[in-house]
Amino acid sequence: MVRAPFDLIPTVKTVAKKDEPFSRDFYLYFTPSSGGKEAPAGVNVFLRGRKTHRMRRRDRLLIFMHFANGAPPSKEQQKLLARLANHYFASPGSVTSALKELASALNIYLLKRNRQANSLQEKTTAMLAMAVWRGENLYLALSGPMHALLFGKDQRHFHDQSAGNGLGLGRSTPLYFASAQWQNGDILLLTPASPPKIEGQPGLAKIAEAVMADAGAAAVVVTTATGEGKAHIVPIQKALEEKAPPTEQAVPSGIAPKKPPAAPPKSEETPRQAWPQSSTPAPAPAAAPPTHPPKTPKPKEKLSPKPRKPKPRVHLPSLAPLAEPVRKAGRAIWRVGENIGSALGKISAAMLPSEDLFALPRSLMALMAVAVPLIIVTMAVIVYLRRGRLEQYQAHFARAQAEAAKAFALKEPIARHNAIQTALADLDIAESYLQTKQSRALRERLEKALDELDGIRRLNFVPALSRRAPPGTVITRIILQGGDLYALDSASGKVLHFQQEGALYRPDDNFRCGAGSYGSITISKLVDIAPLPLSEDGPRIVGIDSRGNYTLCTPNRDPIAHPLPQPAPLRWKKPKAIAYVGGKLYVLDPAIRTIAIIGKATTFESTPYSYFTGGTPQAVSNAIDFAVARGNLYMLLKTGEVVFCQRTPALEKTECKPLKFHDPRPGRSDGPVIPDARFAKIAMQPPPDPSLLLLDPQAQAVYQFSLQLRFVTQYRPSTPLEGRAPATAFAIDPDTHVLFIAIGSQIYQAPIE
Repeated sequence: MVRAPFDLIPTVKTVAKKDEPFSRDFYLYFTPSSGGKEAPAGVNVFLRGRKTHRMRRRDRLLIFMHFANGAPPSKEQQKLLARLANHYFASPGSVTSALKELASALNIYLLKRNRQANSLQEKTTAMLAMAVWRGENLYLALSGPMHALLFGKDQRHFHDQSAGNGLGLGRSTPLYFASAQWQNGDILLLTPASPPKIEGQPGLAKIAEAVMADAGAAAVVVTTATGEGKAHIVPIQKALEEKAPPTEQAVPSGIAPKKPPAAPPKSEETPRQAWPQSSTPAPAPAAAPPTHPPKTPKPKEKLSPKPRKPKPRVHLPSLAPLAEPVRKAGRAIWRVGENIGSALGKISAAMLPSEDLFALPRSLMALMAVAVPLIIVTMAVIVYLRRGRLEQYQAHFARAQAEAAKAFALKEPIARHNAIQTALADLDIAESYLQTKQSRALRERLEKALDELDGIRRLNFVPALSRRAPPGTVITRIILQGGDLYALDSASGKVLHFQQEGALYRPDDNFRCGAGSYGSITISKLVDIAPLPLSEDGPRIVGIDSRGNYTLCTPNRDPIAHPLPQPAPLRWKKPKAIAYVGGKLYVLDPAIRTIAIIGKATTFESTPYSYFTGGTPQAVSNAIDFAVARGNLYMLLKTGEVVFCQRTPALEKTECKPLKFHDPRPGRSDGPVIPDARFAKIAMQPPPDPSLLLLDPQAQAVYQFSLQLRFVTQYRPSTPLEGRAPATAFAIDPDTHVLFIAIGSQIYQAPIE
């Protein structure tokens, strides 16, 4: 939904205002258009707009438009960019909803322009890439065959193979959303063409060389460094002169650095070291100046100060109106104090036989004259500040109430969602001054309404363990088996065993399973565990280490350890995850790009064979977890994508394809990832309600999707657990329908029905 026609949107400025400093400079390197030195008209970085909504104040926006044919003139593109940016900064709501409105506005503009075109050559299609920086988060939105490569701690590639040909072709606005963490020095490459192959963690110069090697390809390279909140746009050739991405110690070429102050002339008698000079100049001596020049100490080399993050603004009431009344009151109270002191002296002299017995010394009277005004002034300041904070609270709370009333009156889901977020933003400011029963009640009402729109079900989690696990425990897998609970501690590489006792689980201190020597086999830290079928004498769980060994563990018994048979012609390098389904053990080893299957029940003596036939998909090397359902695989990748693999033994063929998340929630769109979620674990919920469950650690949330990856709901705690620490594992008991989630050294439980 477009908020306003383009001709009503004023042009945006690309520089920060002086009264709102930012701690990050943006450096944009472009491939020159038409072989010249000018920047392409369809790219720019915007730090804020002339009219910026309060929810957009922390956002920094990059827009990159690439026209396949019939490109508008440069001036028209520049005006279009400015209007689009101002449209974004004036939009309330989430980043994704604002980016979607921006893309919709551009699509409508291109459709209108294409209808007025006289021929096919004049019709325009645009590929669009948008990036938003907010703190340490980067949000991406791509339309058409755009590619985004992020070079940070890991190299990540964002691209939607089913994105279509771009904007301007129809009413729909297809968008691909992605998100990632961003730090100064990270590099983002945007290009509509197939990106160059760049291995490892390259520097800015290496990326520039790879881009320039592909002559004629349009590309934009962006990086950031600590600075004053400015945008620098230079040709990509300048990046070849850089040995490293711009950081606090390196500034890109083409940007004139600030010149240091000129050093004083060096004298031959200048000592190697000198005491630091005072910042206050000494008074000139009375004697005549010397005939020879004075010795000038060699200045010490100044170290660059460490970058500091700007402190958040605190809206305190001004004390200027109080200054003059306080001064007048102080003078009056001083006189009153002196009069009181002298009066007490006269009274004591008249009433007592000796005036020296209780005479008030002048020091005491002076102390009273100073202390009494200070006490009164302090009380006045406290009263004024409290009154000011109360007034600020009342103003912002009234605004939050008005926005809330507007939100609850709206029926359109997206508009309602945006209005609720605006009301919560006002409420956050109000509660920064004061929290009351009314503010808490309004917050509860707003969050409940927002949860309904976002499909969130709040659960009342309680501790599941009667005694917390040892400090430093990191639980990465939970297995429920009857009245037993097994938890893998990845820090020690051992399995913890708990037995149900009433509503809690009691630790079994005698259970032994994990890293150690068992006969001739040495098991290193276990990386994953899986449940085995229940039997009276058989083992309960199987675990593997990163060296290709496995162990079988049973309560009250010593574990058994053996090496896994090698998946010929390969050899195990670094197994990562396992699953036991239908009497077969599935082993994921991304290092050798395979998921091997080992049969023969719990002996695992048969030769492993690859799940994939007809070639192994490249996605296996990026897999971090997987789930098996009816012989089909669901692989979770590092990027948050899910790849579905279906094996047909009769045809000796395995087909794999990336699945698209179907998200019907207001303001959301379908895509290969959920933009505001970073999944780390995947599990299968068995019948009668088969579905996929994915864990978002940072949000302490468990998402439920259908087997076709359609959003169903998500489970979150009523209040954040363990100080908002990330969740590390989860499981659902299929018998009791209780959700377990591990955070820190505790496991929490809550019924989901």
